[in-house]
Amino acid sequence: MCRKRFMILISIIFIFNAACSPLSNQNNLRKTSQVKSPVSIFIKLADEQGFVEKTQKNLCYFLEKNFLKGNLEIKATNEKPIKIQLITLLDYKPFKTMPLIVFPNKTNVVPFEITVKEDGIHDLVFLAIIAPQQHSYNTDFRYSSSSLVMALRTNIVKNAGETSQTPYSLRGDVTIANSDLPPLSLSKSKPSENKKIWIKEEVNDNEQLAFWINLNNKSIENSYAVLVFLDNEQVPVFNKHKDVVGYISAEKNTMISIPVNLPEPMKKGVHELFSIAVPNPFIPLIDNQGKTIQRDIFIRPSLRVGINVL
Repeated sequence: MCRKRFMILISIIFIFNAACSPLSNQNNLRKTSQVKSPVSIFIKLADEQGFVEKTQKNLCYFLEKNFLKGNLEIKATNEKPIKIQLITLLDYKPFKTMPLIVFPNKTNVVPFEITVKEDGIHDLVFLAIIAPQQHSYNTDFRYSSSSLVMALRTNIVKNAGETSQTPYSLRGDVTIANSDLPPLSLSKSKPSENKKIWIKEEVNDNEQLAFWINLNNKSIENSYAVLVFLDNEQVPVFNKHKDVVGYISAEKNTMISIPVNLPEPMKKGVHELFSIAVPNPFIPLIDNQGKTIQRDIFIRPSLRVGINVL
């Protein structure tokens, strides 16, 4: 394969809008697509010589060595510096996390190097958590908080090897998809028992928090990787607290509610709890001719739930 120098710009601009009406009013969630996010991310990838094989729309990268090297270029569109937490996931497990301050009117460059040891298809995800220490109980902030989780995902293929079968092991209560709920949400009880969106909770310091992950699959049949974060760190809530990622297959127009609980009680103070669902894990996003396969690739973040431990 011929190799050519390239610069790729993958821009993820999430948008949000503050909501002011009661919790039961689902228009709050629909309004979150009207105001631009204050941060955008661009990625420039290269190997040690500055070259890498490129595919259409940059959904997949072919490696012949054990690493992928490049820079994240992060830009702020507002007038003040913004704090973010940058989380890198390889195959949906923690690879690296770091705090950053994104300054306005300049390109903030973050070098990275991803080590890939095994042959096959791998998934690389970057999460940028805006205002990671924002613990406001303000309803407006909580309803806009899913737009403060910016995500980007791509395939990495090493030596064109085969990837082992993903175990779709998660189970939950299956109901008809709810048109009023977002694609992914958290709830303190079953959605059928409580129609309000869960945005904040007070718990005792000895309580092992239990909650539901609600995957609202209103599109075609899909598979998903599901992850949970507490204070911007991935936590093992699956397989009796052994796994930080769970996999599930969802039929069209169904909602699957998965009961989970945190592995241990939280310390006193305010904490941030959220989840993401990544469709089509470990499935190629391009075909053998390098053409884009029309798959669902957009990562679903839930609202960030504020947990106040008394």
